[in-house]
Amino acid sequence: MSILDQNIPNEYWNAIITNDESYDGLFFYGVKTTNIYCRPSCKSKEPRIENVVIFHHQEDAVHNQFRPCKRCRPDLFIHPNEEIINELVEWMNHHYQESITLEKLASISNISPFHLQRMFKHSKKMSPLEYINKVRLEKATSFLIDTDKSITAIGMEVGFSNSSYFSTSFKTETGFTPIMFRKKYKTK
Repeated sequence: MSILDQNIPNEYWNAIITNDESYDGLFFYGVKTTNIYCRPSCKSKEPRIENVVIFHHQEDAVHNQFRPCKRCRPDLFIHPNEEIINELVEWMNHHYQESITLEKLASISNISPFHLQRMFKHSKKMSPLEYINKVRLEKATSFLIDTDKSITAIGMEVGFSNSSYFSTSFKTETGFTPIMFRKKYKTK
């Protein structure tokens, strides 16, 4: 049986028409009319079932003269969304002191704020702003232990706009106020 004459399992077809990300990497599908292959999660136009062929490996798709989709990029080892999120995380790790909003992150990544929020939360299990606060609090913890800077100065240096918000966030995350934390963990 030729690869182009196969029947598509219902489970695979449902993954294709619902753009199910959980099937990414398990199989790829090609569209015979365009000679393009995609990930199951691809948001491209739903193909007609009779034009679809299943591949278990990218090499099979390429061997059968199919080209990778430019939207879902099945030729990349990581999902394009993960690449975007990884670049944003790296940017946030270097710019944590700045005023960062969801709108600013969206403009950097050329994605709508709503879509970015969903993508980031799906990938990191927290919102972008929760992530940046986590980075800031980790940096603050180091400063509290390793320096004699004031609590206000540390809060401002790591990117909190005011010391009371810094203290509240710090206590919520660690269970200690910054002063209590410093007394308990600072080495003399």
